[in-house]
Amino acid sequence: MKRYIYTMLSVLLLFSVGCDFENGGTTEPKPVVGFIFGSVEVEATDTTAVVDVLAYITVDDVKYEGTKLSVEYWAGGDSANMKSVTEYVEVGDNGRVAFTISDLTENTRYYANIVCDGGKKYGVQRKEFTFATRKTITQSISCNANVLTKGLFATINLSDVAYMLNDDPQQIAYLKLEYARHNSNAWTVVDVAGNSIKNGNVSIAIPKSGDDYLEENTDYVFFVTLTPVDSDLEPIMSNSFEFKTSYAVITANIAKPQLKYNDEGITIKAGSIAVYYDGVESDDYTSHIYSREQGTNLWEEYTPAVGDTVVIPSEQLKENTRYEAKVSIVAGAQSQVRESDIATVATSMSDTPVVPTPPTGGDTSSIAGVWHLTSWRGATPSFDVYMDITATGGITLYQRIDSRYWDVYQSSANIENGVISGVYTDNVVWGASYSLSVAEDTMTWVSTSDSSEVSVYTRSSLPSNMPTAPTRATVASERFL
Repeated sequence: MKRYIYTMLSVLLLFSVGCDFENGGTTEPKPVVGFIFGSVEVEATDTTAVVDVLAYITVDDVKYEGTKLSVEYWAGGDSANMKSVTEYVEVGDNGRVAFTISDLTENTRYYANIVCDGGKKYGVQRKEFTFATRKTITQSISCNANVLTKGLFATINLSDVAYMLNDDPQQIAYLKLEYARHNSNAWTVVDVAGNSIKNGNVSIAIPKSGDDYLEENTDYVFFVTLTPVDSDLEPIMSNSFEFKTSYAVITANIAKPQLKYNDEGITIKAGSIAVYYDGVESDDYTSHIYSREQGTNLWEEYTPAVGDTVVIPSEQLKENTRYEAKVSIVAGAQSQVRESDIATVATSMSDTPVVPTPPTGGDTSSIAGVWHLTSWRGATPSFDVYMDITATGGITLYQRIDSRYWDVYQSSANIENGVISGVYTDNVVWGASYSLSVAEDTMTWVSTSDSSEVSVYTRSSLPSNMPTAPTRATVASERFL
């Protein structure tokens, strides 16, 4: 606000004693009238001015209380449109008064008079002064926003960021971003240095380290405050902006459950679980253990009895049946499901079943008996295979490859020119035919399609109490022959 101070000299008008010749004598002396003008102080804005002045009339050195004060004013060069203000307020005890002028034009020079009016009796005197209004100062903020959202994160891209003083951009000291959930008063503040704003652009990733993650599928509001380097200028706040987070991408590392079968039943033990929301590990999920009989579609959920372990009692299980188990988790605002790989285990028969009479094939009397696979491809096999061969071409194959129980398959076989071949009772042809040779208690089979596949059998007997499964049309595991 501009302040103008003018010091005005006091003006004293003196009236001397005169003679009244018309009446033939002298009259009373005329009073001495003085017009006193003190300093003028003006505080001007762009459209207003306050004129603080000391002005009064004295009569014979006594202040005249009937003095009327006013201010006349006009824009430079336009005295024809002079205006006047007559209302004022006293300011202090020293006789000063203040006039307020409120209809001015910005950035304009004004001329004015202090008018001291004593009426017809004492006359009128004026003292001229000048002042100027300021140019209107407009402070404004420019800021546009585009928000890229995830479930827990967002990137706020601000553009056209500027602090404007009239039409001039000002250097920014720092930018403050404040955000909160819609209808929440829990605001989070992020400060950004002004030199991070490049050509009016800046990207702000939220939350910053240490702040709470955003919530999925949630409305947020934010606004920006710019603080200029010039400390005489006030910070300016933008209008509010809004965005909505999306759903988080849920990923999980779920170990395949460990299965154990014994007389008590099947024990399912869940392994390690790691769940991630948008790549951030979280314990905000529920875990579930499921099991079903292999070949069925209905999974049954089991609640862990202790920790992460489930026991399915043996009385709820079928004999000689393969069961599957898996672990799943449910996480996120969409209740997304993630599952482990499936683990399998098989139950056994309580007693060894009666195996049907083998079919009839060709003459196999030279190799009749029970044989145990003791070498395969030049090494001790990691699985078990037994064959019970009749003299009339019937072969019962016992194999235990990927479970604790034995699969049993029967074939009709035939030997021709030292090569044996066969067909399973479900009309599936063996995977290969074999050249065979026998030396005392050892029998060697060499695949006719792959000479590296050499199987060596030793005469043996079937193990006692073999938990077996009869031959089925639907194969549980790959057949050895």
